[in-house]
Amino acid sequence: MLCRRYDQGPRLDVAGLNQIVVILDRSETARTEVALNTWRAGLLGPPHKHDQKEQTFFITAGRGWVVVGDEKREVRHGDVVFVPAGVEHQTIAAPEADLQYLLYNAFLSQEKEGHKTFAEHIEKVKAIRRAQADRAAGKGP
Repeated sequence: MLCRRYDQGPRLDVAGLNQIVVILDRSETARTEVALNTWRAGLLGPPHKHDQKEQTFFITAGRGWVVVGDEKREVRHGDVVFVPAGVEHQTIAAPEADLQYLLYNAFLSQEKEGHKTFAEHIEKVKAIRRAQADRAAGKGP
C-alpha cells in the first residue's frame, strides 16, 4: 500500500509553466502515476499529446479551459476531464487564479514512456514544453 498527502511530494518545475507535486511516482507502480498539477493564472499551456498514456484530470481549484482534440471545455473545481492516448490537449488557466488538478497518468505499457521516474520524464520534455507554449502564445517559430 502507498498512502500519501496530495501536497507533500517532490516538486517539479516544468520550464516555468506549471508545478507538479509527485504523489505516486511511476517508479513505484506497474502502470500509474498521480500528481498535483498547478498552472499559474493566465497561462496558455502547450498543446501536446502522449502516445503511451491516458490522462485524467480532477480539477481541485481555480478555473480555466481544457482543450482535447477539437473540443474546448471550461473547467472548475469538481470537474473531471479524460484525455485519451495520442490526442492533442492543452490546459489554459483563467487570468484570476491558478488552475490546479490531480493528474492521473495510466500507462499503456510497462515501459512508461521510456522514463523511470516522473522527474526524469519532466527533465527530458521541459524544453519541448516551453517551445510548444511559446508557439501557442505566438512567441516562437
